[in-house]
Amino acid sequence: MMSPYPVVALLGALVFVLRHERGAPQHQRSLLNVLRAELDGRGLQIEATTEALRLDDQAVPLDAPGAALLCEQMLLLEIRTATIPGNVADEDLLRFAAVLGGFPGTYPTFANLVDALGPTGKRIELSRASEGYEAFGLDAARPHALIEPDGEIAFGVQRLQSTELDPTAAGATDSVDSPIGGVLRPTPPGMSQLLLQCRQAMERQDWEGVLDAAVQIVEGEKDDRDGLAGSLHRIEFKRLMSRRNLAMIARLAHGERKQEAITVLRRFGTDGTEILMDLLVEAVNIGERRGFYSALVQMNEGTIVIVQHLDHPQWYVVRNAADLCGELALPEAIPGLAKQTRHHDERVRKAVAEALGKIGTPVAMETLASMLADPAQAVRLQAVAHLRGQRVRGMIRPIGELLLREEDATVQQEALLALGRIGSGEAVALLRDWASGRGLLRRRSMPTRLTAVRGLALAGPAAVDALASLQRDSSAEIRDAAAAALTALPR
Repeated sequence: MMSPYPVVALLGALVFVLRHERGAPQHQRSLLNVLRAELDGRGLQIEATTEALRLDDQAVPLDAPGAALLCEQMLLLEIRTATIPGNVADEDLLRFAAVLGGFPGTYPTFANLVDALGPTGKRIELSRASEGYEAFGLDAARPHALIEPDGEIAFGVQRLQSTELDPTAAGATDSVDSPIGGVLRPTPPGMSQLLLQCRQAMERQDWEGVLDAAVQIVEGEKDDRDGLAGSLHRIEFKRLMSRRNLAMIARLAHGERKQEAITVLRRFGTDGTEILMDLLVEAVNIGERRGFYSALVQMNEGTIVIVQHLDHPQWYVVRNAADLCGELALPEAIPGLAKQTRHHDERVRKAVAEALGKIGTPVAMETLASMLADPAQAVRLQAVAHLRGQRVRGMIRPIGELLLREEDATVQQEALLALGRIGSGEAVALLRDWASGRGLLRRRSMPTRLTAVRGLALAGPAAVDALASLQRDSSAEIRDAAAAALTALPR
């Protein structure tokens, strides 16, 4: 049986390249060739769960290279499983990876995702995760669309038309006009002309036209940062982009032109963030909320605006603000989040617990520890669900205390898995005790003990000795589970 780790790492790298480095076809070809060799003609089923990624029913911890990216993107896009046939073509693997790398909100519905796959969707079978699953990933890197409006995969200026990947095609669409860096490119319109186009489009209430001109102006500013003309046009551009007009641009962040709208909004910094936050508050459906949310996590200024919304009187606004604070990992939001740990609405407290877990600083962990005693099962569950890595090892003792008093099996199991994701020596020792049933723990149920073994598997190589000792356990189920976990660990 092949190890799932190389396949996960290669798939994750392919998704990353298609997401962030589309103009690098040599990387795509190299990754495809190695992935082909690793699969050796075998088919593959990938399953995303909130605790691990599974390849052909072999669990891969989310801290393994590539696993978190693949799992997060699949759940974000409501994909539960993806079945890849052994004879899959390169173009199908590329299209699948490109769609999987879409930014949050790129495909508002599962049907939109299937449409983006096109014929590939008939060869790579997908099953849908629970309807209504909400996940928002943070990626504030270069904004762009992975799938062009006509459904073709975009690689820089070339497009994948067939199985052929030609690195020399990158300059195919350049036209002769002015030389830049040895390549002839068209000369852009002058700034005065673009400002006039922008003003005329505003007069016609043509906000698509305004966006067309505004994007070119923003791009042109990068070429003339110090000139007098640049200073003058910046003043005029700022005057044209009043809050009302900028808000009309921001509304296009929920739609096909989202990334272009974000490019303009980022140019206006805090004002752009504040307007997007207002639109998020006013959003009337989940599609709009996802669109504006995904735009906000790509903004580079004005996070104080998000933190200020933690004091909003409407519960859903506080929840959305807490979600964003977590996605952006804002340590400055901790005092505001701490105020809401006792909010009357359970949904707010859940979002606060998740945000603190994602921020992960020692101060955030001190605040989060108090939420392990929340009266709502869902809040206690959320308080441990996003703990990962040794930076949150300060939570091991509070988790141990939670395990001793917790009566809900779901919370107890998630707490054990959290210890595995933390993976420190202290966490491994605690998991080993729960798995072995020493002393008072002998009264623990078999499902709980097996979950502790799963937690040890998530801890990776640090748990080798603990798993080896469990192979001598008096229970055959524990011995078998420990043996399987050891086999799946990377060599």
